[in-house]
Amino acid sequence: PHDNVVISWTMNTFNVSEKYEKGGACMNDRINAARSAAMAGYGIGFHFDPIIYYRNWEKEYEEIVNKIFSDSIINSKTRWISLGTLRYSPGFKQVVERRFADNNMFYEGEFFVDTDGKLRYPREQRTMMYNNMIRWIRNTGTKAWIYLCMEPLELWQKTDLSESDYSYH
Repeated sequence: PHDNVVISWTMNTFNVSEKYEKGGACMNDRINAARSAAMAGYGIGFHFDPIIYYRNWEKEYEEIVNKIFSDSIINSKTRWISLGTLRYSPGFKQVVERRFADNNMFYEGEFFVDTDGKLRYPREQRTMMYNNMIRWIRNTGTKAWIYLCMEPLELWQKTDLSESDYSYH
């Protein structure tokens, strides 16, 4: 391992992964791979993206955060964690609906066109979702850098991230 090598995984709740990530590695396999990489001396990272709003989302995201970062080896070797909520370009919803007949991801929250032309949850809702994730992650004791993926600086500044976190923006 080299200091400039970080191996990362996209993470989600067990339910979201099972429903929408057909053919992808299950969450437990990703966690085990992260642990193996950390034990071999590599820095690791995690992408919680997309974070999807649905009934029980808080309970399930807190559960996966605790499962990942309760492992002291993973916790100590995690360099960064990116957070991003569900967002999509016009036309993407129709593609998903054709592929997943039992799709609910676009119907348990409202989406609005944001300044980048993508449909997103309202900024207040995204801020709340990010603040919950930040709190759950920080409660595990990890010192990893947390950042927001594809969000404007104004939204970073409304979250519980420190100024040093969003100064990289």
